[in-house]
Amino acid sequence: MADVGYALDDLIMTAPKYAKHYNFTLTNSSEFGVHGYDYTVPEMHPFFMARGPKIKKQHKVAPFHTVDLFNLFTEILELPPVANNGSLGNVVDVLSENRGRYSIGSIVAMSVGGVLLVLFLVSLAVVIVLIMIKRQQNLTTMAALNKRFPANFPKQYHRGTALARTRRGVEIFVLRG
Repeated sequence: MADVGYALDDLIMTAPKYAKHYNFTLTNSSEFGVHGYDYTVPEMHPFFMARGPKIKKQHKVAPFHTVDLFNLFTEILELPPVANNGSLGNVVDVLSENRGRYSIGSIVAMSVGGVLLVLFLVSLAVVIVLIMIKRQQNLTTMAALNKRFPANFPKQYHRGTALARTRRGVEIFVLRG
């Protein structure tokens, strides 16, 4: 084990090559990240940050060993754990109480939102169909009135009308505007 502040022999031998390759100046105060230090020294402790649906929010945990992360990951991924040197008990505090994918409130909110969206779309479709039916009725009524009472029907509709025959032989007036 190396003491804090001292590099291992292989780093001392290769540091000048890295300095030349990566174009930096090597000094006695240059810092490098290498393994081989005593993990019990507080300066060597790593930090842990996590975020997700199964992780507590804004929660600070006590220090734990890196080998315990394997058990945390298997728990999050819902995989069966295998024998290892870590323990889930050391990191279980990281996990939220609600480990499900969605909460009841979010499921209810999504369901209500879905129903409202469907109702809106159906209402919109009904309104569009009613508008189209009303428009067709108006055209049919105007054509019928023009045929039956051509003198009383407003002259503006006489100019743009044409007689058309449907496939079934029914005569209709087509208004061109």
